[in-house]
Amino acid sequence: MMAPVLNTIAALAVVASSTSAFVVTPGEVRPRSLTTAAAGSTATARRVGGGADTSSRRSRRAPAGLVRSSETTAEYELDEKEIRGPLIPVEDTVMVKVDKQKAVTEGGVFLPKMKNVKITRGTVTAVGEGKRHWDTGVKIPITVEVGERVVYGNFDGTSVQYQGSEHLLMRDTELLMAYEGEEINLDTARMIGDRVLLQVKAVPKGTSSSAAGVLIAESATRSTRPTIGQVVKVGPGRMVPSGLMMPMYCEVGDCVKYKDFAAEVIQIEGLETDEFELVCIRNVDILAKW
Repeated sequence: MMAPVLNTIAALAVVASSTSAFVVTPGEVRPRSLTTAAAGSTATARRVGGGADTSSRRSRRAPAGLVRSSETTAEYELDEKEIRGPLIPVEDTVMVKVDKQKAVTEGGVFLPKMKNVKITRGTVTAVGEGKRHWDTGVKIPITVEVGERVVYGNFDGTSVQYQGSEHLLMRDTELLMAYEGEEINLDTARMIGDRVLLQVKAVPKGTSSSAAGVLIAESATRSTRPTIGQVVKVGPGRMVPSGLMMPMYCEVGDCVKYKDFAAEVIQIEGLETDEFELVCIRNVDILAKW
């Protein structure tokens, strides 16, 4: 009976002696193996107990690319909101910076508080890569380049505020004319796509009096405009789905009859008179010629 008890007491004595080997008195150097084990146990205790583990925290940092993209958002602004990169048109979309608005009458008298004439000119600032036809897959290229000056219709495009200035996003087929310099010169200007520039007889305009007693010319309604004109300039034509250019129906010097409400008036200083004005139509809107 006493033998098992003595064996148990001897075992406890061995454990106690081995445990005392881990006790470090003041001024004594702790063995490297014990220090490493203690550090590992401390990190384990932190993870188990909810403590912070700096080694794992370093591995959870955000990728450097995300940080760089967030830092560039302040460089670009769309409709008074920061965006993370430049505004890039897609397919056949063109971005045009609109010329600054001027307050004038049709006779050229400045009336800042009475009548604003909508500006339909601007500078191309960005273009898409072109559009592929959904059926044939033929790529239709953009017809204008960055830096060109362009004329567009009164109701074309989607207006946006980009980088603090008014811009329009529109299809390149909505553009009427491209030119160089501040003013349009017919010798160097070109019609875009299947556009045709015509000289037509000007419609007589009535007058009305403003509150200040200044006579202001009234614009003629579209229903009273003529539908006969002489061709002044012709575009190269429009590309069809097969990739071929559609031929134009007329050439410079021809007289044509075109559809009602098809013309877009283009104001070119020095070329307009009391008798004639310039309008732009599409090739497909021509009904007859002579």
